[in-house]
Amino acid sequence: MSLGAYWKDGSVGGYWTPEFWTAGYWYEGDGTVTYDSVYWRILTAVQVALQGMSLPHIQPLSLLPAGRVHLEKVPQWRDKQPYPVIIVYPPKGESVGGVVNARDDITYAVGILFVYADEQQQADNYQLEMRWRQMIRRRFNQKRIDTVNVPEQFNCENDSNTVFDTAAFHVQGLSVSRLGFVFTTREVRDHSA
Repeated sequence: MSLGAYWKDGSVGGYWTPEFWTAGYWYEGDGTVTYDSVYWRILTAVQVALQGMSLPHIQPLSLLPAGRVHLEKVPQWRDKQPYPVIIVYPPKGESVGGVVNARDDITYAVGILFVYADEQQQADNYQLEMRWRQMIRRRFNQKRIDTVNVPEQFNCENDSNTVFDTAAFHVQGLSVSRLGFVFTTREVRDHSA
């Protein structure tokens, strides 16, 4: 390793440790290589947080299984039966906010879909869907998501504008509810891509 490689904490150093970052890759102590992306770490941190929440299930006195929380590039719910499922996805690209001398504030959007098979029934699962929205909003809004895996992230804001997808409800008989969040990070400007 050459001098000037970046460590996971963002510092620069010249001593080899079990994990270090250079040229967009993480080199782990066992020799494996993983690609680093703040956006990817935010998406997976949201998925893990949702899997760890005690979300009530449709069946009385049970919780939603962790395996029903999916991370996707583009949300697809037709092949995710049995319902309900939660899908985490990136709904739009990054944007640059404020800047300081050596760091930029970058925002990353994260969409969360709840999909239920309601067969066009207005009342089915309605209260449960509203409860999930409230629980998840309270979990993320104005908070840091994961200080270990996403140390750059310092704030999260709710970015929801549509509660239910009317086309999915009328055409597919599914209740698809969306929550959106914007995670703000402060990133060192001169890291190589």
